[in-house]
Amino acid sequence: MDRQGPAAMIILILAICLIASNGAWAQTASPSPQGVEKMEQELQQMRESIRTMRETVRSQQELLRQQEERLRQQEQNLEQLRRESASAPPPPPPAAAAPAPAPRLPGGLLLNPEMRVEGNMIGNKTYGLERDAELQGFSSDRFSLKTVEVGFRASVDPFAEFEAVIEAQRLVEVELDGGRQLENALELEVAHLTLPRLPLRTRGRIGLMRTSFGEYNDDDPEEFPQIDPPNVIVNIFGEEGEGWKDVGFNLNYQFGNPWSDKLTHLLWFGIYAGENNTAFNGGNLDKPVYFARAETFFELGTRAGAELGISFAAGQRPAGDVAGDDDDDDDNGNGGMVDDDDDDDDDNGDDDNGDDEGMAVSGGSLDTFLFNVHFEIDWQPSVYSLDRGFSLLSEFFYAHAEREDDDIDSFGGYVLTQYRLNSRWAIGGRFDASECPGFANSLCVQIDSDKPIEERFEWAISPILSYSPSRFLTFRLQYKHTDRNYADDSDELMAQALFIIGYERPEPF
Repeated sequence: MDRQGPAAMIILILAICLIASNGAWAQTASPSPQGVEKMEQELQQMRESIRTMRETVRSQQELLRQQEERLRQQEQNLEQLRRESASAPPPPPPAAAAPAPAPRLPGGLLLNPEMRVEGNMIGNKTYGLERDAELQGFSSDRFSLKTVEVGFRASVDPFAEFEAVIEAQRLVEVELDGGRQLENALELEVAHLTLPRLPLRTRGRIGLMRTSFGEYNDDDPEEFPQIDPPNVIVNIFGEEGEGWKDVGFNLNYQFGNPWSDKLTHLLWFGIYAGENNTAFNGGNLDKPVYFARAETFFELGTRAGAELGISFAAGQRPAGDVAGDDDDDDDNGNGGMVDDDDDDDDDNGDDDNGDDEGMAVSGGSLDTFLFNVHFEIDWQPSVYSLDRGFSLLSEFFYAHAEREDDDIDSFGGYVLTQYRLNSRWAIGGRFDASECPGFANSLCVQIDSDKPIEERFEWAISPILSYSPSRFLTFRLQYKHTDRNYADDSDELMAQALFIIGYERPEPF
C-alpha cells in the first residue's frame, strides 16, 4: 500500500458511514420536498468536506516528501565528510603556550630590605611631682619628640632573617633637682638575626633584642594602648620606660597539646649580657643573665583567645651603696638624687668608682631574681568583628634584690584594658601598683624621702581615649593620677600622636 492508502481508507470509511446513516433515514422518513432539499444540502456539505480533506492530505504528503528528500541529502553530506576526514592526515598538535614571565621588581629592588618608620610625639602637663625623662621616657609640662624609629628587615636566606631598628630622640630632660637639659640621642634599638628553622623544630634569635621577659618586654612598647609605661616597669627596668632590652640569644619551641587541639604551648630559654642599668649590671660585669619563659595559648571558641605565661630571670648587678640609704644624702643639695661624686674617704686616694646611672661600684656583685606572671585575653564579637573588640592584659612582677644590708622583696603589677567602640574610637584604662624594688638606679630609690625603701609604695589609675583614622595612625589622650607614700602625688594630662609607615612586626601570638 502506498502513502495515500491510510488517508483514502479513512475517507472511504467516513463516506460509507454517512451513506448508511442517510439510507436508514431515507427508509424511515416520509418523502417530502423539504426533506429532499435538506438532504441535498447535507450531501453538498459532505462533498465539500471530503474535498477539503483530500487537499489537506495532498499538502501533508507533499511536505512529508520534502522532509524525506532533505533527510536523504543530509545523510549523503555526512557520509562524504566521513570519507574525507578518514583520508586526510591528522592535524599537528597545538604549540605549547609560552610560560608567563616571572614578576620582577624595578630598579634592583630585589636587594632592598623592607623599611619601617615609626614616630611617637607626646605632650604632657603635670601637677605635682615632675617626671624624670631619663627613667620615665618623656618630660613634664612640654611637647616631646619621644622617638622616631627607622627599621630595616630582610631575609638573609631561607633560614635566616635580619632586622635592625635605629631610634632617635629629642627630649628636654627634667631632673629631680629641677634642672633642665635638652637631649638629642641616637641609638640602636634592636639588631638581631632570627633563625626560624633550627633543629628539633626550634626557633632562635641572636643579637640586641627585646628579651621577652613578660608581655611588655615581648612587644614594641608603642604597640600597647597607652601613652606612658606602667610604674612597675619604670621601677624595675628604668631605661626610659622601654623595658628590658639586652644582647644575647634565646631559643623557643612551640608545640600543641596532645589532649586538646585548643591549646598551644611555647617554651623559651635565653642567656643575656645583663646590659640593663637598673635590675642588672649595665654591662659592667661579666655575669650573664639567665632567662626562661613558658606560656600557653587557649582558644576560647571562635571569637576569643587567652594567653597565660610565666617568666624567670636571674642575674647580678655591681655591689655598692644603695642610693638614699645614708642620712648625709639629705643635705647634698641635689633634691633627693644620689650624689655619685661623693668626696674620697678611702685611704688609697682614689675617687669612688661611680657610673652615670647612680650606682657606686665597690667590687663584688649582688644577686637579682625576677619573676613574672602575665595573662591576656582578646575577644571579638560575631558581628562587626573587624571594628569592635575587647582586650585585657595583666602582669604581676616579683623582684628579689640582694643588698649589702637587708635584702628587699617587692611586688608590683598593672592591669591594662581596652574596648573598641568601632573602627576608629576606643576607650580603655590602666591600674598600677608597685612597691620599690630597692635597686640603686630605681626611680623610687633616687627620690629623697624619710620613708624606708622597703616600705615605699605607689599606685596609679589612668583612663585612656584613642582615635585611629586607620591602623597606621593613632591619636590618644590619657589622664593619670599617681598616689605615693614617699613623695608628692601627681596628676598628669598626656596627649600622643603615633604613626607607623611600612611593615608590621607580628609575634607568634
